[in-house]
Amino acid sequence: MHTVSDDKAIGVPLNQFLIGGAWAGLTAALINNIYSFIYTSITGFSASGAVNIFTVAIASFIPLMLAALVYYLLSYSTSKPTTYFIILSVILTMFSERLRVFAIYVYEYDVPVAFYGLILPMNFMAGAVAAIVIPLYIVRKGWKKRVKEQEHA
Repeated sequence: MHTVSDDKAIGVPLNQFLIGGAWAGLTAALINNIYSFIYTSITGFSASGAVNIFTVAIASFIPLMLAALVYYLLSYSTSKPTTYFIILSVILTMFSERLRVFAIYVYEYDVPVAFYGLILPMNFMAGAVAAIVIPLYIVRKGWKKRVKEQEHA
């Protein structure tokens, strides 16, 4: 029988959250760079000054490292950190897109529609990777930690 305290993220050390965030960041950077290459090849659209391999990698990696830190904080402050982290990841991904589009309209930036086609899917992909890869990595680490504790008990 599972109880609220059975969340496997509870008790996992910070370095494992950071490693999970790094794996997620690398995964998102790879997927987003592949998408960027395919999109620009098909459409011919290029935002080389703002969107290149380096900026896509950094914009994919750093937020997911921060997401891993949030997950770590949730693991020490709540009884269901994995559930809350996934919900928070989905909400923040949706909100960040709305905020970005809203800011472009409010400040009346002249942004080509193709730019949205380039960056919006990459943002959604990073959010999806955060919600899936980090918890999978952490839950696996939590499971291993508990098995070791049971063996030594």
